Amino acid sequence: MAAGGALALTDGAADGAGPEGSEPLPADGRDAGYGLAETCGVVLAPFGDACRAEPGVAGGRPTPATEVRIAGPSGGELPDGEQGELWLRGQSLFRGYWRDAPATGAALRDGGWFRTGDRAVRREGRVLVVGPFTGA
Repeated sequence: MAAGGALALTDGAADGAGPEGSEPLPADGRDAGYGLAETCGVVLAPFGDACRAEPGVAGGRPTPATEVRIAGPSGGELPDGEQGELWLRGQSLFRGYWRDAPATGAALRDGGWFRTGDRAVRREGRVLVVGPFTGA
């Protein structure tokens, strides 16, 4: 499992994670799902032929109870192929940070969307984590 901001990187992978249009983060030669403490486990799972065609990438298809939004600066959903901040919503996600209303307010948006702080792109239903999001 890979965690946002703490993905398993190979040497030099962080250098390729910076600019817009960069390739997805390598996952140290293995397929890596994606999850955070706030998601209570993996919410993007690698599987199937598409995963085998592009091995070693962090991300995958959303689990059945997880909704994904690749959000632009205004929070609106971006079309496939465009990079933006990865937002998640679903049953397994946390409801807030314990006794920390300011942090909860910064992380959760209207409608229960959780801002992961990671940059991602969606391609044909797969969500590929590219790196940390710096446009907050």
